[in-house]
Amino acid sequence: MARRFQVILFMFISAFGLSFLRQYQGFMVPASILLLSSGGLYVWHSVKKERVESTRRELEKAREALRGEVKRMLSELQRGWAQALQQHLSDQQPHLLSQVEGTWRDYQARKGTETADEKLRLQRQLHGFETQERKLQAPQKGRDGVVTGLAQLRGELRQLFLAALRPAPRGTA
Repeated sequence: MARRFQVILFMFISAFGLSFLRQYQGFMVPASILLLSSGGLYVWHSVKKERVESTRRELEKAREALRGEVKRMLSELQRGWAQALQQHLSDQQPHLLSQVEGTWRDYQARKGTETADEKLRLQRQLHGFETQERKLQAPQKGRDGVVTGLAQLRGELRQLFLAALRPAPRGTA
């Protein structure tokens, strides 16, 4: 844009015939140096400004392209999310089922072992009770024998005592 103005200025100067200024070199050389340096500074400044503007435009284009790409990626992700999740869950299902089955088998084995241990413990207790009962029956049989013997002894003593208290028959003496 800055170059357009310079071109327009030079076109006007050449169109109106400022060639008479060539005769005045004392004026023309410093004016040329001044115009050349000011043009150089103006070009340097305008190039810097154009570079900033073009960078800004490119950055804005990159942002727009990135936004579009991100939107596209998100839409792809949303479409593929359910399928990926379904695939992952279906891949994990056999593994989880095997873990649950293993845990169930361990539980059943542990329960069977505990049940067997409990059954064995109860059988030992029952055997101990039966042994104690037999041990208790032996003195009870002895006691029953003593009670029976005492009852017989009592009966015999009673008969003897009654016989001793009875007068002897008269004809026997």
